[in-house]
Amino acid sequence: MSHGPGRMRARGRALGLALLVGGGCSVSLTQLTDDSGSAGVLLPPLQPMPLDAVVEARVDELLAQLTLEEKVAQMHGTSILPVSGRWPVADNPRLGIPPLLMADGPRGTTAREGTSFPVGILRGATWNPEVERLVGTAVGRESAAAGVNVVLAPVLNLAAHPRYGRAQETYGEDPALVGPLAVAFVEGAQTFVMASAKHLAVNNIENSRFELDAQVPADVLRETFLPQFERVVREGRVASVMSAYNSLNGSFCGENAELLTGILKGDWGFQGFVESDWVNGTHDAKRSVEAGLDIEMPVDKTFDALAQLVERGEVDVSHVDEAVRRILRRKLEFGLESWSPPGSEVLRSAEHLALAREVAARGMVLLRNEGDALPLAPELRLAVVGRLADLENLGDTGSSDVPVVDAVTVKEGLEAVYTTVSHIGTDTLTPADETTIAQADAVVVVVGLTDEDEGEYVPGKSKGDREGLALSEAHAALVQRVSELHERVIVVLEGGSAITVEPWIDAVEGVVHAWYPGEQGGHALADLFTGSRNFEGRLPVVVPRTAEQLPPFDNVSLTVRYGPYHGQRHLDAAGEEPRFALGFGLSYTTFGFDVLQVDERLTDPDGAVLVDVGVSNTGAWAGSALVTVWLTRSGSDEPRRLASFARLDLAAGGSGQVALTVPTRAFASWDEAARGWRVQPGSWLVEVGPHAGDLPLQATVQVEIDAP
Repeated sequence: MSHGPGRMRARGRALGLALLVGGGCSVSLTQLTDDSGSAGVLLPPLQPMPLDAVVEARVDELLAQLTLEEKVAQMHGTSILPVSGRWPVADNPRLGIPPLLMADGPRGTTAREGTSFPVGILRGATWNPEVERLVGTAVGRESAAAGVNVVLAPVLNLAAHPRYGRAQETYGEDPALVGPLAVAFVEGAQTFVMASAKHLAVNNIENSRFELDAQVPADVLRETFLPQFERVVREGRVASVMSAYNSLNGSFCGENAELLTGILKGDWGFQGFVESDWVNGTHDAKRSVEAGLDIEMPVDKTFDALAQLVERGEVDVSHVDEAVRRILRRKLEFGLESWSPPGSEVLRSAEHLALAREVAARGMVLLRNEGDALPLAPELRLAVVGRLADLENLGDTGSSDVPVVDAVTVKEGLEAVYTTVSHIGTDTLTPADETTIAQADAVVVVVGLTDEDEGEYVPGKSKGDREGLALSEAHAALVQRVSELHERVIVVLEGGSAITVEPWIDAVEGVVHAWYPGEQGGHALADLFTGSRNFEGRLPVVVPRTAEQLPPFDNVSLTVRYGPYHGQRHLDAAGEEPRFALGFGLSYTTFGFDVLQVDERLTDPDGAVLVDVGVSNTGAWAGSALVTVWLTRSGSDEPRRLASFARLDLAAGGSGQVALTVPTRAFASWDEAARGWRVQPGSWLVEVGPHAGDLPLQATVQVEIDAP
């Protein structure tokens, strides 16, 4: 890789400091009252990153030499099917311009048989950006080795409802969690390839995605559905963005000028290119190119008329030039003219397989452990029950599907460390099966979902959205029957989002949410079951008691209106208790939160509130604590918002402190009339604890930012 991406990452880190901590901006504030009488301090827009003068000069040279037809050729893919696992966008041998070669990568490269990592929702359950940076680096390295220079990842859409078919590809339900993880993935991947953040925007329903119009108020859009995208643009310096299939507020995302030009390229200062989602992501060449779509994928379904539209004067050539400029800019910044990718030996390397195993263990969540049902000593006799126990259950079979060489199932992982494992590979028990279960020292029941239940919606191929939140009747009956046969039953849930656990959870001793854990998932689960690793995964989504606690999920209507809250914040606003709160997860040890120091006043528009938290490991195992920070404005009926989080590793009996920063922006709300972020003065409650349902530490901050 050339030094170009390194320059980009350095600039991204500098901007990230200004955005998150307030250490770099020297801009003024304006205090005003808008027509509705809303007083407060309006934060100024952040400034875009400076362009590289050398790169821009070279782009000018190339643009001057390209014909109109050659420019348009840079703006669309050339094959409806992948070529050697990649979707190409044309090169230009006459001028030495290299091609773009794209492939998916949310859980590993799809271009070759590489490492199949755990799905995004499991990695979200790590609540650990540094771990996700390692995954991004590995996926970028393997993508480059497969001949890919644009990896179509990460997925930044929110798991706004558990029935969303592609919730498994996301990092979770809250933008304050998704954003840092996405930035880390992008920065890791872009040491080798370009990353593409997708799908912009509000792509949270699968079955109606091609025709759906998501109706979202401006403040909800900015505060809930876009912060993670803005963050990867400003901090991660993501190379490209993919527009979504659906419409947003009446206009398809691939031809939505407010979204692509007004917000993405205008307000956020995005300097890369926007490509469409595949096949059904474009509808009209003129509307798309004028709105800010730069590349149509995978072929020129509508852009085949673009040159003629320019020649007839129906489209100004400046729109074509701007698109090609962005494409060439990224090609030059990432050194594609002299690109030297790593060799194929990095594909499924020992290092990457070990990482896949570690990440899977870090993201599995222990939801119940009555009577210390776990860990299980290796000499115990296990009965492993269920069809899924020996199924390579890695996620859906849509665009993110990774060609797998050999995946370790739950059964295989446990057999590698336990002396006696009896496998009952059915979901319907015979009398002989029941005898085997009764004679075991402990029983592991594997139930949940597969690609037959959820995933990317492809008509005639892939399932799409889930039909419900509970286990199937067969799986619920299996768990219930096994619980009647044995007093030490551990249920392993597989699936891409929250699964409700009523009423059977109280009849079993242990529950582990394993998600779709990747090709090393069986080994990772065994590491946790034996106690060679401790559980540290925490829920990236809330688990309700019933589906009725959540907003309705409508994947039939072609117009869906989004309210201000979903997930944990929806339950908080309704005053309801979930079964498991956002951030919940047990460990083999316990933690105490006993020290909180918070800045008493926030006066600096470019500053941050510093939050110092003391945590003690009060158990006998080394473990990793999750520290979450939440904000609530006094006098407001808005539910608390997640503002920051951190991990703290502690030895058994040890204690330590973690320092978190909550930037001024975290106290702000979107003001559409002023088209900016406004901070209301007054008292704010700061709550700190391990998860949304357990916030034992509280303090108050006075926000007193004055206009100059």
